[in-house]
Amino acid sequence: MKLSFFPSDRRHRHRHFKHAFAWLGFLFAIFLVNLCGEYTSYITGDSTIPGASKSIPNNADNRRKWTTDLAFVSASADETPSKHATTTTRLYSLQTMATQTVCMRSSTSTVMGFATGYEIHVFRRFVGSLRWTGFSGHIILAVSPDLDSETETYLLEKNVTLKRVEYIQCTNPILNASDPLAAGTHGKEILTCISPYGNLKARWGRFPFLRDALEECAECTGNVFISDVRDTFFQRDPFGDDAPTIDAGTVHVFEEDLRIRTTSWLVEWPVRECKHTGFDHPMLCSGTTIGTRQGMLQYLQVVYNEMQVWMEDPNCHFKINGDDQSIHNYLFYTGRLPFARAIPNRMGTVNTVGAQAIAVKKDHEEYTKSKRIGEAEAKVYPYQGTNLTQGKWLADKYGLTDQQGYFANEDGKRSFVVHQYDRFGYQLERWFWRFPGFKD
Repeated sequence: MKLSFFPSDRRHRHRHFKHAFAWLGFLFAIFLVNLCGEYTSYITGDSTIPGASKSIPNNADNRRKWTTDLAFVSASADETPSKHATTTTRLYSLQTMATQTVCMRSSTSTVMGFATGYEIHVFRRFVGSLRWTGFSGHIILAVSPDLDSETETYLLEKNVTLKRVEYIQCTNPILNASDPLAAGTHGKEILTCISPYGNLKARWGRFPFLRDALEECAECTGNVFISDVRDTFFQRDPFGDDAPTIDAGTVHVFEEDLRIRTTSWLVEWPVRECKHTGFDHPMLCSGTTIGTRQGMLQYLQVVYNEMQVWMEDPNCHFKINGDDQSIHNYLFYTGRLPFARAIPNRMGTVNTVGAQAIAVKKDHEEYTKSKRIGEAEAKVYPYQGTNLTQGKWLADKYGLTDQQGYFANEDGKRSFVVHQYDRFGYQLERWFWRFPGFKD
């Protein structure tokens, strides 16, 4: 008796070949999604997918398309050849969609940051959570010249490009070593410059330094996100297929909470003294900016040029470290960044939570005092109305998190990037112990 995997009948053999090729296309699509680390859960039904409480796309049209595609995948072998042909077409469509929306958007994109002087736990939160989201693109970090071997090994394993800075003697006249401020942490930072930008304090020098690093990366052709590192973590891929769209040649700058205005001393005082002007607008945070490669290079160059102008005028020299935010806001609100778009907080890529944290902690202080809880114990005492066994570290009344404790945007979906999270203190730290992005 002759055995054969395929039927001997030519018509049936043709149908089985088509069915086999359809499955190969489907398996290749899964391979591509896994390769880029993006949303495999849409196929597997894993409810732990970053960014959503459901395991299928939230958009109704996408939901219908995926349901239809997967229905064809499970089609019976007894169906007509015409339906198998449709199956093959849809599966190859799925393969193309996986390639374009996952690999192209994420793998060619870049996340950059200035990360000198940090211990490994900071990198685990920033880099570890970013890779956990499925981000498969470039990560470029400026690090200390004496980075310890444990941290270096971890970062290289996470495919991070390291740019070691070179500290040099500052040539700017902002602060001298005999000034009483020079002995403090902030004073020492003001006195520290990085090569080749000796006339700029280090926090300013990071702008041209990262510009140079981006220009050197020929493979970094996609969108670029530049972020503070110490107080930032990721909940969703900032370049994923549901991330906000960025128009060609533009950047997005991010507003802080509406309670924070440019009348704050951090912007009002330097801009008034240096530029003899002022304005009252939502505060823009200079710690996070996203844009296309062209837009980001242009932004970094405009900021660097303005810094040079400030350095030439003694009225623009301030013995502080945060005045890069003064320049950031001045440039935007005086129309010198026409290619930039301001995004309200919790409505774009970044959720800046510092102001919300201050309000929550004020509530917490009043609550613990009413319970006669001592100051030391209050710092570690859970926030009112929380249940860590269910993942809730912050009460629903604040409207800042979802049911699993992840920070949420105004539309209820999980935020892509969370900035200034450290202001929430120990109560959030306890939740981090449960966060899978930090467990590597």
